[in-house]
This record gives sequence, structure tokens and C-alpha cells, in this order.
Amino acid sequence: MSLKLEKFSAGYRSWQTQKVSLEIPTHGLTALLGPNGSGKTTLLNGMMGLIGHKGSITVNGMQLGAAGSKVLSQHLSYLPQRYQFTYPISVEEVILMGFNPEMRLFERYSRKQRELAGAGLRQIGLESVINDDFLHLSEGQRQRVMLARSLVQNTSVLLLDEPDSAMDFSVRHEVMTLLRMIIQRDLRCGLVVLHDPSLALKYCDRIELFKNGSIIGNIMTAVDDSDTIRQKLSLLYGNIGVYQTPDGHYIIDAI
Repeated sequence: MSLKLEKFSAGYRSWQTQKVSLEIPTHGLTALLGPNGSGKTTLLNGMMGLIGHKGSITVNGMQLGAAGSKVLSQHLSYLPQRYQFTYPISVEEVILMGFNPEMRLFERYSRKQRELAGAGLRQIGLESVINDDFLHLSEGQRQRVMLARSLVQNTSVLLLDEPDSAMDFSVRHEVMTLLRMIIQRDLRCGLVVLHDPSLALKYCDRIELFKNGSIIGNIMTAVDDSDTIRQKLSLLYGNIGVYQTPDGHYIIDAI
């Protein structure tokens, strides 16, 4: 299972991302790293067919560039940066919405789907809140529930826009560990928007450096050495230090 973009752009009449080309293989987790306002969320919204887009998007050899959002959501699941729930809704109901792309109009959720929703919550350690009101959860818990909703869609590709936002240090690493495990175990691939280069270096196979709507470079985390990583990250962050710990992890520091 793989994701491939070729000369793909998305946006609005006033501003669009540049023609983006990238490929993520099966088992691959790629980070999209860049400053606020660079167009990362715009690119993901275009990939999901939520805004205007041009170019080629291919999933497992199937060309989906001209497909609508309904078809795209059957192949790609999306964890947005923000969610729009303003009314009381149970955690189970939020998870079950992940099945909507495969259902017919007015079709009811099945017992099997409810079981899968519960299993999704168990994966993220929140099975005890399945009947709670989603709006009463902490921001970190809400983000983990939204991740579980993305997972139950069982799509080949996971698109995640800052899944670590509103999470404390330990939960952030737990979620990234879980995400990487699921991608490798279930033969999926993932594109995740992150702001923390240390997190991207620890959990992702590849980092695409995104600025002004365009990819300006990339990092292969298992291949590039500290000096190469520092030079490439400086394209986004200016003068920084990159240090590798004895266990192979990286620390990024402003200079």
C-alpha cells in the first residue's frame, strides 16, 4: 500500500500550494514539517477533496486525482487539526462516524462496527470513556478519540494534522508510538503534520520540509547524519544545533 502525489496543488483563488510530488511506501511514516502558514493543512484538505485541487494522487496504484471527497475518504482517513463538535455527543458516536464513508444513506451502525469502535478505544487506552460526552473530555483525550476514529476507517493511508497537539509530553510519545506500530502492523502508510522536529526525527522514516506552499528538501532519518540534518533543518529554522544522544535520538536547540 502506498501514496503518491505528482504535481499536486491545493488551495483557493487567492493562494495555492505549489506543485507537490512525494511518495510514501507501505510501512512508511512521513512527516510534513514547516512553519505556521506554510500550507500544510491546505495540502491535506486538498488531498481529501475538501477544497479545490489539481494534479495526481495515487493510492495503491489507483488514480484518485479526479475523485470526490466521498471516494477519497474510502481510501484515505483524515485526522484534522480541529473538530467542529458543539453539541453533546458520546465518544462511541464520534468513533462510529469513522464508518460513514462506507455506509448507505440512513443505514444504521452494526454490532460489528460498535465492537470495532470499542477495540479502537482500547488501542489508545480510553475504553473507559466510551459512553462519556466527547465535549467533557480533556483536549488530549479528544485528540486521541479522533485518532481512534481515523483508525477504524481501516484505510490504506492515514493523514494526520498535528495529532500531538494539546497532548502532554508522555501522551504525545505514546500516540506517536501507537501510530507507527499500526502503520507497520497493518501495512498502511502515513503522512503526519508536525511542528516538533525532534518528534519527527524519532518516529518518522522521512521528513518533507515544507515552506511557502512548497517542498524545499527532505530528510531520510535512518540515513542522514547529524550535520546533514542540521543543514537541512536550517532551511526552516535558521541557525540551530542538532545533537545525537548515545541511544541515537536527536536533540534540536536554537542558537
